[in-house]
Amino acid sequence: MVAARLFHDDDEPRLALGERYEYTLKTKSGDVVCHNYSTPSHMPDSPAPKPHFRVVGDRTPTPKDKEQAKSVALSPSRSKIRRHRSPPPIKWLPGQYESSEEKTPKGPTVAQLVRTILEMHKEHKKLSDQVAKSALELKALRMIMRLFITVFAPR
Repeated sequence: MVAARLFHDDDEPRLALGERYEYTLKTKSGDVVCHNYSTPSHMPDSPAPKPHFRVVGDRTPTPKDKEQAKSVALSPSRSKIRRHRSPPPIKWLPGQYESSEEKTPKGPTVAQLVRTILEMHKEHKKLSDQVAKSALELKALRMIMRLFITVFAPR
């Protein structure tokens, strides 16, 4: 057999989208045995191939894992928290309520709480500045101490 390259004839069917002519097999007498075509592994119209990657540290769920997940999803959710011991009774401070009929606790208003928070922010900033100044003074004192030690150290 001899392989010869042929050009496309009008009598033969046209190539499909993405196909490429490779070669034709002929006998010694010139009879055509077959035409070979190739198609690329990824055609433009076909969906993109799945990416090949491996996640390290994870594992694929086994059938048993899938059954457990399904049973957990189907089980009714518990609305009650179970405790071994009951919580201690709540005891109110005497005089916290004005009367037994009215159950509103006495305490600061929202405006008073906001004012207190702003004062605390200012105090915190002032104390942070004092700590920074003290740290600088301490660093300077340590440098002076090292200088005295190097100058007056016995040799």
